Amino acid sequence: SSDLTPAPPDTPDAAETEPAGPGHAWQYTIYPSGAMFVSVRSEALDAGWPSPAVGYALGLDGRRGFKYIAPPAAEAHAEPPQYALLARPGSGRADLLWVWPAAVGLGRTRSFGSADDRRLAIVTGHTAARPVVTTAHLLRIWPPDIDGAPEAASFAADYRAPATIQTTTGALVTGTPGDLDGDGFNESEGTYELAPADGVLRFDFVPGRQLRFDPVFRVRDTAGQRCWVYARGRQVKDVGRDAADNLLFHLARVASAPVSIEVHTAP
Repeated sequence: SSDLTPAPPDTPDAAETEPAGPGHAWQYTIYPSGAMFVSVRSEALDAGWPSPAVGYALGLDGRRGFKYIAPPAAEAHAEPPQYALLARPGSGRADLLWVWPAAVGLGRTRSFGSADDRRLAIVTGHTAARPVVTTAHLLRIWPPDIDGAPEAASFAADYRAPATIQTTTGALVTGTPGDLDGDGFNESEGTYELAPADGVLRFDFVPGRQLRFDPVFRVRDTAGQRCWVYARGRQVKDVGRDAADNLLFHLARVASAPVSIEVHTAP
């Protein structure tokens, strides 16, 4: 039985009389390292955007002790910081770092709290409200003590300025879905994208001046293939697969010096 009474035939459906407002889709890629990559696709749809620019907000439970750590004054006079650090005082309490890539360029950041302290929001961005707006973001919750600007800036730089990949066999794959600037680093999923040639991939991972935290590599065209990965001359046994059965592997912990990597595949 039902208590719902059908509307009379001459009553217009609300969905037919009101233009559809903006729609949003989120995709999350989560790693055991504590890094979570978020891809956001927003469409204006029929109603359009209510303003010529759009931004983004990160909402938190204000009762959990998170505090927005403003960037140092010297940094504030330079390029606007491209990250927001939400820290919690005390040892062993997880902090949260929000980073957006250079290709997004959101800009000025502000924090807001509700009058009852139940909610905390970080708002950033002033990008053109195109019909479709696509961005990517990094949320980092590990290690648990990202308490200050130096630590936050190091993690942010790792994401915003990817390491150099020098291939000798195989190739760096650019322009994959989620790679916002076509440089071979997929900001939406946190992966360096590569492909073998005749079953072999050889490349050097060159960190540059930045520390690199648990870099992840995806080797395309490896679905249904057996794969062997070697880094620094030793076999990497901690490997996985993505939804399309492409090979995934990572360098554990921090990389600060160039690393030579080989991948061999076979049917």
